[in-house]
Amino acid sequence: METYDYIGIDVSKSWIDCAYQDQGAWQSERVCNEVDPLRTWLSQWQEQEVCLVLESTGYYHDKLVCLAEEVGIAYVMVNGRKSYHFMQAQGHLHKHDRQAARSLAQMGSEKQLQPPIVPSYMKEHRQRKQLQMALNALTKQRGMLKNQLHALEQLYQANPLAQTALQSALEVVETQIQELEKALSPSDEEEVQRLVQLMRSVVGIGPKSVECLLTYLGDFSQFESHKQLLKFVGVIPGHHLSGSSVRKRARISKQGPGQIRATLYMAARSAKKHNHACRELYERLRKKGKPHKVAMIAVVAKLLKQVYAVVTSEIEFDNQYYLKYN
Repeated sequence: METYDYIGIDVSKSWIDCAYQDQGAWQSERVCNEVDPLRTWLSQWQEQEVCLVLESTGYYHDKLVCLAEEVGIAYVMVNGRKSYHFMQAQGHLHKHDRQAARSLAQMGSEKQLQPPIVPSYMKEHRQRKQLQMALNALTKQRGMLKNQLHALEQLYQANPLAQTALQSALEVVETQIQELEKALSPSDEEEVQRLVQLMRSVVGIGPKSVECLLTYLGDFSQFESHKQLLKFVGVIPGHHLSGSSVRKRARISKQGPGQIRATLYMAARSAKKHNHACRELYERLRKKGKPHKVAMIAVVAKLLKQVYAVVTSEIEFDNQYYLKYN
């Protein structure tokens, strides 16, 4: 385990607040959250064994993380809930940017957080996520335009100009969606095609599911077990039990990308009919009185386990395997 000097960073739209210890005293800095100032600030740490500790902020942290990778500076992304509860445990009554940065540095130092290994395909992974984000937005816009056109068609005297404008916008959106879908299709590289072949071998997993899994999960190398994968996707039910009176209903966390859950839920509709293990699981849960959606989420989790198994073992899915040993 390597030892680092930890720098806590609180990221906002315009600034990053940094906190670190220098000879036992806390030092604070504020840097503009733009490429050139960030590159200049990071350059002073290149010769030192430092590790940046920051929370995931959606998009505001992206420039800092990418530049840190370019210059070879380690970083750790921590869960916002964990950092929040860490501050509470320290007894801080007031939260501001400098205090948040200092707490992140303390969290890294006390827990000796270790930076993850950044996979070689990370740049491509980020590009695919941007394409997927644009595709999701345009797909919603297409549905909205179609609904508005349908509404106009029901009017006794629809305005032709309004219809023409909406139809033209719909055609443009359709064209852009086709281009994005083409860009999101898996590359022709042998390694990627083998990955696609393994995923597609799982009964219920189709082209759209493969594209989604490749975009958000890559080759699954960042997950040490299927439990980590299920937790990341947010399909593990959480329980809250305390004493004899608190018995809260178990619910999935929904912490991961919702697009994965939505896509695999549609895949589960096919899997519960044609995937033997998924069908048995669905029928067993329904016989026990579980609601349809609860059983479907269990099928989604089962599909993820199967995909993880075939990818990590590099053995194609055998739909008869379940029948052989039951």
